[in-house]
Amino acid sequence: MNAELLKRLSEPTQEEMRLLQGEPLEKDTYTQGASQVFSSRKLLPPSRMIALRKHTRFAAFPPHSHDYIEILYMISGKTVHEMPGYPTLTLRAGELLMINCHATHGIQRCGEEDIGVNFIIRPAFFDDALAMLGSSNALGRFLLDALGRGESSVPYLHFRVAEIPSIQSLMESVLYRLIEQEDVHQRTLKAAMSLLLLDLLENTAHLSMPHGRGNELVLSVLEEIEQHYASIRFDELAQKHGVSAAYLSKVVQKTMGESCTQILQRKRIAQARWLLRDSDLSIVEVAEAVGYENTGHFYRLFKQHTGMSPKQYREVNSGRNLS
Repeated sequence: MNAELLKRLSEPTQEEMRLLQGEPLEKDTYTQGASQVFSSRKLLPPSRMIALRKHTRFAAFPPHSHDYIEILYMISGKTVHEMPGYPTLTLRAGELLMINCHATHGIQRCGEEDIGVNFIIRPAFFDDALAMLGSSNALGRFLLDALGRGESSVPYLHFRVAEIPSIQSLMESVLYRLIEQEDVHQRTLKAAMSLLLLDLLENTAHLSMPHGRGNELVLSVLEEIEQHYASIRFDELAQKHGVSAAYLSKVVQKTMGESCTQILQRKRIAQARWLLRDSDLSIVEVAEAVGYENTGHFYRLFKQHTGMSPKQYREVNSGRNLS
C-alpha cells in the first residue's frame, strides 16, 4: 500500500474523533428514520454510482442491511462480522468482503490499527459487469441477486486474496483514484471495477460463500463447469459429494435459477464463440473441443443461443476483426 495513502487513511475522521470523546454512533448518518437499512441516499451523492468511505473505527455497528452493494477491503488489522444464521466471519488485511443488498450483518468494534475502506456501490453500476461475467458463476449470481429484489441467495462473498499481487495492485489503483482525484469519470471506475471482478473470477479457489451444504455444492458445480466444461459429468460430481444427481440438480436450480445443463450449455457456447472468433479450428473441431461429439446437436444449441449458425458467427466476427 502506498505510504501516503495509508497515512491518510490512518488519520481519525471527524466521526471517529467524536466516538473517541465518548459520543455514540450517529445512526442518522447512515439510515433514514427508524429504518435499519443503510441508505445510499445518505452515503452517496445523487449523481454518483460509487463512492469510497473509510470504515468507521471505535464503534460497533448493530445488525443492519443496505440498499446498495458494499465491498469492504481491509488494509490493516481486521473486522469481525456477525451475520444471522451464519458463523462469525473475520476479514483480515488484504481480503475483500462483498455484501449484497438485503443481507443483514453487524460489525464488532474496530481498534486504531483496524483500517478498512467501504466501497458504496449502487447495483446498477454493475450492469455492464454482469453482461460480461454472466450468471453461471458465484460472482455473476451475486450481482444478479443485487439487481433483483428480495432476499439474496448469495448474501456475501469472501475473497481471501491478500497474496494475489494483481488484485492488490488493482485495489490500490482504485483507492488512489477515489481518494486523490475529486472528479473521477464513472466510465473509468467501471473499467477498473470490471478488471477487478474478472481477476476475482479467475481466483475462485480463494473464494468462500456462506457456509451450508447447498452453497458448497453449488460452488463446486460452478468451479467444475469453469475448469472441466468439456468433460464434466454431473452424476460423477454428485457421487463425489455423496448426493444423488437429482438432489444436486435441485440445489443448483434453486440457488442459480438455472439447471446444471443450462449453465453448462452457456459456458460451452461462450467458449465455442471464442474459438470460432480467435482460432483456426474447424467447426467440427470446435464442437469437440467444448464437449459436443454430436455436431448437429452443437449446431442447434449454438443457433439457439446466438441466433446464428457457427459458420455465420465466424464470418461476421472475422469481418469485424479485419476491419
